[in-house]
Amino acid sequence: MKLWKFYLLAAVAVAVVAGIPAAIYVFLKEPPGVATTVDVFTCNLVNMSGTLVLDGACRGRYVQVSTFVINSTYLKYAVDNRLKLETYAEDLWRGMTTVGDVVSDKTKIFRVGNETYRTSPENLIPPPLRAALARLVEKHPWLAESYLVNGEIFRGLVWDPVANQKVVGYVFTALQPMCSRGFASGPGGGVVNKYDACWFTALILVNKSKLVVLDVSVKLTNIENSLETGDRGGAITIRGRAIGLLMQAIQNATKQLEEVITR
Repeated sequence: MKLWKFYLLAAVAVAVVAGIPAAIYVFLKEPPGVATTVDVFTCNLVNMSGTLVLDGACRGRYVQVSTFVINSTYLKYAVDNRLKLETYAEDLWRGMTTVGDVVSDKTKIFRVGNETYRTSPENLIPPPLRAALARLVEKHPWLAESYLVNGEIFRGLVWDPVANQKVVGYVFTALQPMCSRGFASGPGGGVVNKYDACWFTALILVNKSKLVVLDVSVKLTNIENSLETGDRGGAITIRGRAIGLLMQAIQNATKQLEEVITR
């Protein structure tokens, strides 16, 4: 074989081998896009000797409530891939956040012995949901007494096994948007796709007889600057297009909320 033919064949071979990862990269690369999911649905509850439990399956199009149990001193719930909690309290009906608390931006005050305790206002709840709840309470005043189950809970004086004594307990609010960032890598380890996602879930216990679930999520694929984080006064702030799209989706979801709550 002539030397120039050898070099030509070698060059072609190198080009083919180098082109394989590039071809795979192009094949795996997803186009920029936004995926939005909205679920607003009702879970039927049944009263079992003073304890409310799910009456059959409870699922929407995208999320499922796999567990919900509540009475005056015990609460357990699980929304698959969203929320999970099990806790005890002196009086859950007194300590849970109500719709009226959120609408009025109220701080509850509790007395335990000689000490005074306060809950924090639900400042992180999305503004479109707060506004929608205010409109609903104006039309249906009885809704103010309903509970936002995944809001802050004052547990009162409860047993702490670590401290081996009774202590005053709280459950911090989960009525806030949550966000995550992720990526998919190619065969060579390089980043092929970037994902930014935000979601929000609210559990509303209406008239101690039914559970209303509002769940909204947005997922942005290969969109730059969709999530931006910052530090303001020691608090982590999140902003960007993903948050804006989530607020818009929540606004759209609230249009279904009145129908589901009052049905």
